Amino acid sequence: QHLVFYLFLGLSLIVAGCGGGSDSYDSPDTATNTPVGGSATNVLVEPATLKSWIDRGLVNSDDPFNDKVVILDFGSYSMDPDEDALRIKGACRVPKAQLDSPRVEGVALANPLVPTGEEIDAIIQRLAIDEDTTIVFTSSTSPYFPTRAYWVFRYWGFPQEKLKVLNGGDAVFAAEYPDLMTREVPAPTPSTFSVRDLEGTQPDLRASVGEFIELIKNFDSDTDVILDARGDRFYSGSAATSGQVGGDFVVVDGHPIGGGFLSNGDLRDAEGKYKSAVEIEALFRAKGWEPGKRVTVYCTTGYSATPLFFAVDAILGGDVQLHDGSWSQLGKYSDYAVA
Repeated sequence: QHLVFYLFLGLSLIVAGCGGGSDSYDSPDTATNTPVGGSATNVLVEPATLKSWIDRGLVNSDDPFNDKVVILDFGSYSMDPDEDALRIKGACRVPKAQLDSPRVEGVALANPLVPTGEEIDAIIQRLAIDEDTTIVFTSSTSPYFPTRAYWVFRYWGFPQEKLKVLNGGDAVFAAEYPDLMTREVPAPTPSTFSVRDLEGTQPDLRASVGEFIELIKNFDSDTDVILDARGDRFYSGSAATSGQVGGDFVVVDGHPIGGGFLSNGDLRDAEGKYKSAVEIEALFRAKGWEPGKRVTVYCTTGYSATPLFFAVDAILGGDVQLHDGSWSQLGKYSDYAVA
């Protein structure tokens, strides 16, 4: 009887000690959350949710019994921790140039197009991302950097349920949890994971310039919606597309026939957080969208249109694609000489 008692006691201690901070031995900690504001998915996460993952030790965790969370902070960074803004504790930064891939597509060089598989592999391996990692996108520079990164990872085949966008980014998180902002740079052990280990790219999420031209030529408002995220001045051609009007192939301003415009800023409230799904749906319906229609979005260089992509893809659960070359590429084919 004594032997049985001590065996039981030892087993109890092992079970208690090996939980790795989990809810229980049989149920490891998970990085899950409920949908925000009526969203169709749980991609959008609140600062309180991310804080709970930090507090539970999930960020950059190497505990095999727990989920791992990587905070991917994407923006226009010098990568000097003393010069750049404070970062969320444990966040790994990726500078803009590492997710841009200039190359010739069509008649001329286009920038920035979706990065290559090799470029994505370099990032995910440096950040120790693997198939079980939940990735939280954020930025301290602009609200459309996290959604650009979200689109890139969606395109390369990362499952949507593993991708998250921090609602309000670093600014809202820092306002709520200033003690969790730091200059410390994490040093994760690199992974060997590759996009080749995923199920493949999602080409329907990207419109090449050739595909976009075909869409414009055969545009049908009963099935498609085209939205410009630059704003009405650029949409109408009354303002020049800054920095994109020189070179061998001049960008002519204006917009595709049949297309509308919707500023990405209209999707967020005064605090910088996304509005409710009901409010966002009303914005898209006012532009002719309804469930079942495909939305194609663009801007100047494929960044400021990505909040529109995110809103349709993750909040409304609709069919949407991004023309990543955007007007800096498409405008080279325009013949709107008035502008």
